[in-house]
Amino acid sequence: MRTGPLVAAIAAIAAPAASAQAPVPTLWAEIGAEARATVAAETPAAALPFDPAKPVGTPGRAPIVAVHYFPPFPLSLDNGLAGRDYYARNYLRAAGEGGKFAAQRGFLRERPLPVPPGAPTHYDGRNLAIEVARASRIGIDAFGVDLLSIAGSQWPAATQLLEAARAVDPRFRIFPEPDMAGLSKLSVRGMADALEPFARHPSGLKLADGRLLVMPLAPNRMPPRYWQDLIAEMKRRGAPVAVVPDFIGFENSDQHRSYAWGITIWGTRDTKAGDRARATQIAVAKAGVPNWFAPVAPQDYRPKDGLINEARNSEAYRNQWMAAIDGRAAGVHLITWNDYSESSQIAPSSVSQFVWYDLTAYYTAWAKAGAPPRIVRDALYPVYRRQIVDLSAGSRGPAQTVVGATPLSNDVEVVALLKAPGRLTITLGGRTVSRDVGAGLQTLRMPAAPGTPSFRLTRAGKTAAAITGPWPIEARPARHDATYVGGSSLRRRVDVPGYQGDGN
Repeated sequence: MRTGPLVAAIAAIAAPAASAQAPVPTLWAEIGAEARATVAAETPAAALPFDPAKPVGTPGRAPIVAVHYFPPFPLSLDNGLAGRDYYARNYLRAAGEGGKFAAQRGFLRERPLPVPPGAPTHYDGRNLAIEVARASRIGIDAFGVDLLSIAGSQWPAATQLLEAARAVDPRFRIFPEPDMAGLSKLSVRGMADALEPFARHPSGLKLADGRLLVMPLAPNRMPPRYWQDLIAEMKRRGAPVAVVPDFIGFENSDQHRSYAWGITIWGTRDTKAGDRARATQIAVAKAGVPNWFAPVAPQDYRPKDGLINEARNSEAYRNQWMAAIDGRAAGVHLITWNDYSESSQIAPSSVSQFVWYDLTAYYTAWAKAGAPPRIVRDALYPVYRRQIVDLSAGSRGPAQTVVGATPLSNDVEVVALLKAPGRLTITLGGRTVSRDVGAGLQTLRMPAAPGTPSFRLTRAGKTAAAITGPWPIEARPARHDATYVGGSSLRRRVDVPGYQGDGN
């Protein structure tokens, strides 16, 4: 990400004098106001069928709802127009990046919903503020920013997020997720230097006792003594931390319990992910670790790696959320806000649109209140793929594609949030399926086929809500794309200028 003079404006965030009462710098105050206005127009009350939760600031009885923020994929990489920016020219095209991902027909299949170019000196801070405002709007409490390095082009985003949070919503928090795949050579003192700005800033996520929450990814790449020494060093500096190891693999994980305030796992992304999370939570409790952060992710499709973990539309996401809610987890770790290389993003995006964002708002409100939010208007959310995924010989799927534990599924689904019972109907390719359902969250699915699906809710023979599928299902797609996309009957589809769905 390119940076400008705004970086200098946040240089003082590590100063011990920083406090919640300190005034927001004028430039940041203007950026925060613009971001709030942008998101208020984007997601007015009528765009959601319920009242969303609010960020809590200091964690209390309700679970912390945090989301993994991935700096390599900001709203804009170069402050360009959407149809000609870096995403359009490189990441979404087979020939982009000098043909590095030509065999996969492009690095990504989706991009963030674009924003207009901003002032060259601080467009990056403006865009981060919009992302904070979007997360705050649906009740998320914090971004856990992936610290891939403590230098270079991505480090400024980690620190600018602190000022963006303070400017947009003083209740919103930022905490560090040191990524030990890239930081394994960093000394304890170097790590402490990187964490101290978060501990000193009023927008750092602190527990009620004042400790900064730190969630290292793959902590077992380092010996337990490393983290014990880090905790001691941060305490010596007057910036205490609570460490929540985030395990990707479980090698030597038992040895890391001694210093852990809580534990989480990066998790899996298929339909059994919720069951695995439940089992891990039980094991963590038996091991005596008091706090469990439940992992939740909508899907996992990695074009660059040829990997699909089958989520069966929204099923994996819903099951993981219910594992977190039923298990009364201390926290929920949403994975991710914006990692487009794994298609796990919940942020408003080019083809998934707001479907994961809106469903996240629903489950966040449920998790915080202990009961589903009251639905005040009906909403239909289509979730399906834009093609029939076929990996057989002679298909357009790349030969190296690997499917995880759950077999591939080709279905069209509607997730309905209903204020009263009704009848759900899906029509596609000359076929129709219908079912009478109750109030609340309901689903209906049918086998996918080429064409454009339509979705309808009726009561007493009258249409109460309807939406035509925002994307057609192609009979002969130009390239393989296993991304689940979506829409909402309460929103208009946002078209992305210059978006090349075929990778050309």
